[in-house]
Amino acid sequence: MTLQWPSLTAWANDCGDSRVWGGENFPSTVDATRQYATKIGDLAYEYVQRKLAGG
Repeated sequence: MTLQWPSLTAWANDCGDSRVWGGENFPSTVDATRQYATKIGDLAYEYVQRKLAGG
């Protein structure tokens, strides 16, 4: 099986929605965290880049 999304945004939305589909979260919880998800991802990326650079 090959899964494809038209954009990273569509993929990210499905990742969040999958928490609802799996019964792990309520839709309102997923919606509330969407505002933070990009910021957390950016911080994680910066952290890894610092570590790869020896920092």
